[in-house]
Amino acid sequence: MTMRRFFPLWAGLCALLATAGSGLAQDAAATPAASTTDVSYFFVTCEDRAILDLNGTIDAGYDVYVQVFRDLGAAGTALTGLLRVPVTGTFQVSPPLPFPETERIIFGQFASARLIIARETDPNNVMFQTIVDDVQDGCANPQFAATATSVIGSGTGGTPATVTDPATGQTLTIISDSGIYRPDGGKLNQVFARPREEVVQIGARASEDKREEGRTSNPGLIFAECDNFPAANPGRLFDTDGITIFWSWFARTPAQVQSHLDNAIYDITLNGRSIQPVQVSEIRQLDDGNYWVFYTASLGSGFRPDTYGVVFNLSWRAAIRDGFDRFGPGTRNESFRSTCTFTIEPNPYGVQVDYVYPPQP
Repeated sequence: MTMRRFFPLWAGLCALLATAGSGLAQDAAATPAASTTDVSYFFVTCEDRAILDLNGTIDAGYDVYVQVFRDLGAAGTALTGLLRVPVTGTFQVSPPLPFPETERIIFGQFASARLIIARETDPNNVMFQTIVDDVQDGCANPQFAATATSVIGSGTGGTPATVTDPATGQTLTIISDSGIYRPDGGKLNQVFARPREEVVQIGARASEDKREEGRTSNPGLIFAECDNFPAANPGRLFDTDGITIFWSWFARTPAQVQSHLDNAIYDITLNGRSIQPVQVSEIRQLDDGNYWVFYTASLGSGFRPDTYGVVFNLSWRAAIRDGFDRFGPGTRNESFRSTCTFTIEPNPYGVQVDYVYPPQP
């Protein structure tokens, strides 16, 4: 048996939310005043994968997220990670949803999927979500073209996204990342699975070298607002690591990013000291379709073992738009304040370090 459900998000949404046990939820604070979002889906459980056909219309700044589980109610073993399906305007897509090689849904067994519509940069900023169940009674072919997905959250599955390890030449599967873009356009804190390696945790991987446990894929690269984004945790940092603090801004158009650059007032400190110097990148379009600018402060190595705190304050001289919302004086987003806390520990390799930060009086 396959299941097909249709959810016009705003027509009759209150009635849907009142249905006991429906599995539907809405973040009212994140809801636009007037939405054109109207999405239909077709979910089929196969033996080694799931088929999900999505089509409809979605508001600017929102994407679809999906995660597949063994058993009913999205309560069993995760068969995929939480995947972001990038969609824009009117769309028809069928994202690939392969299961791990060790997981199979045999005839007569159940699987389920959690479907979420949320901001394209924050799956926790939810407009709408639901759960769909299906019994494995035969497979189907996708109705629409495949689309690339990005892994956002935990699970034992993932997408076919891979990278090549420059040290070994091995093909590594990306099983999760923070969802936060790095200055080079990649994703912060990617977690990889090597061939035939069982994926057992999300976050910093364990290592055969115990000294490396808890390290991220990009040690020393620190998102200035990391305390607000658990997946951006810098992990274990050593006094031999070069420390780079970065932050970013994105908008729908280059002109909107330039307006931000012309009006933004940043006050970024590390343990009370202003972070300097800061390099500002060119405006460029990334694979989410938006235009980005990155601010980077490369502070070098030789940090004394201690706990450090970044304080991030942003305001604007005049009101701006980013294609999704308004920011600055007279708007509901007049300023932002965030933090990032990280700890430097002595390196476990016996390397002698000349400490240069913080400077001694």
